[in-house]
Amino acid sequence: AAATARQLRVRRRQPGFVLAEARHGGYLVAYASGLPLRPSTSWWKDLTTQLPGNVTAEYPGRTFALTEILVRPSWRRQGIGRALHDLILDGRAEERATLTVPPDAAAAQAAFRSWGWRRLARTRGQGPDVPVLDVLLTGLPLCR
Repeated sequence: AAATARQLRVRRRQPGFVLAEARHGGYLVAYASGLPLRPSTSWWKDLTTQLPGNVTAEYPGRTFALTEILVRPSWRRQGIGRALHDLILDGRAEERATLTVPPDAAAAQAAFRSWGWRRLARTRGQGPDVPVLDVLLTGLPLCR
């Protein structure tokens, strides 16, 4: 939790950072956040297989990273995650969006696939306890 809070403090200072939340009364039931990738991003650094440079090269306006999308378990399967996803991504100026998701997160994987995302690669950060994650990609603007 401390590492996540620290990461959020760093991200929210980045140009273009966005955060959306869903509340029931004063109770936080879900949130989503993201930010545009900078040309110097490390997003593509720890891929398990190398991708062509034209895929991983970043420039202003190329890629938006959906860094978090979380819905409390008792509030899932009600369209809240989709609504936050669309709120964050609708109207973005970038060409594409990316996110990471655990390979075994079946419900999330199925949701993202149904929303038009496709798996591009896998990534594994540094350290023994860092999980392998699928890197997903979708074109923008969102097409329905």
